[in-house]
Amino acid sequence: NTPTMSNPNAKVNIGTNSNPNTSQEGPSTGDGGDFGFFDSSQQLDEIERLDVAATDESMRKTPSWAALPQPSSKHGLNESMQSIPETSPDEQTRAKVTNLHLMAKEVGSLLDVMKDVIAMQRARRLDVLKQPNWMRRNWYITALGVPAFLFLCIRLSENGYGIQFIKFTASQIITFFKEHINEPVVAIFDELVKGSENISDRETRNIVVENLQLMIRSWLDENYPSMNEQERDFRAKSMDMSLIETKKAESLKTFYEINNVIRMSFIEAQFLKKEMMNALVALDDMQASNNMNMNLAAVTPAVFLIYACQRMLRFVRYALLKLGKSKEETYGSFQHGLLEMERLLVMRDNSSSYQTPMLRHDSVAGAGPAQQTRGGLRHDGIVLRSDDLGMMMLHIHELRTILWRDRRRFSSNDIRSVAEDLAELAGERGTLM
Repeated sequence: NTPTMSNPNAKVNIGTNSNPNTSQEGPSTGDGGDFGFFDSSQQLDEIERLDVAATDESMRKTPSWAALPQPSSKHGLNESMQSIPETSPDEQTRAKVTNLHLMAKEVGSLLDVMKDVIAMQRARRLDVLKQPNWMRRNWYITALGVPAFLFLCIRLSENGYGIQFIKFTASQIITFFKEHINEPVVAIFDELVKGSENISDRETRNIVVENLQLMIRSWLDENYPSMNEQERDFRAKSMDMSLIETKKAESLKTFYEINNVIRMSFIEAQFLKKEMMNALVALDDMQASNNMNMNLAAVTPAVFLIYACQRMLRFVRYALLKLGKSKEETYGSFQHGLLEMERLLVMRDNSSSYQTPMLRHDSVAGAGPAQQTRGGLRHDGIVLRSDDLGMMMLHIHELRTILWRDRRRFSSNDIRSVAEDLAELAGERGTLM
């Protein structure tokens, strides 16, 4: 077995009977090998060559950021016997760091590889505990929903019923949207910004009233000249038609007052026109006062429908499909965890070791540094046992999981405050008794 560059650790039989032409004498070892004195320079040169080859192989396997000490050359037996190293063999074969930055980089890469390997092992071991997929967890929904959906699709695809159903549904949705969402919302916006719209023309009504007053006043001046002027002004401004109706009834008895009858008929027509304009103004006032209420009443069905759809979607998402938790369920889980933690602390509390704030202050002031803790004195009756402490850490982990998994349910101040309190309870900021 001759050592080579590829096998520097091969055994070398020195002074054995492996060479038949060389005879050596020496004590027998019992395993077929005889050891004797080697005084041949050829064998010394072979030993030196093998030593240098092994050293070169070790240096070749040394990392690039380290180096081994250079071996001393051997020229003969006497020189090798005389050269006594001052250092130990371990120090001679110990590598020296020549590039600290390169070593740190290589160690970092090795740590990254170890981290990836550990993550792969953790994932492989936790894969057994992974929950089943959504199809297996909600098999009843799949078993009922898929056949019903396929049957509905088949029925709608026959004789063009599907296209008709889609068109009818779309038209109904559009109509409902216009009547209960679009038009009422636009009307409310216009009323708030522009004001209510009027059906009647108020200026025309004022003109009609003035003309009627003038017609009554001129008729009174011609037919009742002896009447007091103040009374005629009063009847004209109040648009009193009593005298005109009485006079018309008397004038219809004779044919000679037909002109006066026609004139009184025009006055009555003007009066009816005035009443119609007043009715339109009243309708405008009533519409202006009730327009907001009517628009809100028109929007109410849409609001109820949207609320019902939202509740139904929440039920389908959280109850049937199990896609997360609602806000109420999240708060309930967090409150339950807090109650369990409080229950554990209250049950393990020793009431006999309780001290008032004044006594606790005196005890802390008189206690030594070894007996003082961050929260007060250390009482053996209040310290949690190992199993209780483990349960406490499980509750803390549960609360932290809820807090960070559903952090959109909490405000930033709540998250910061609760995280600080949990860190205090977990002892991450010092001993807390």
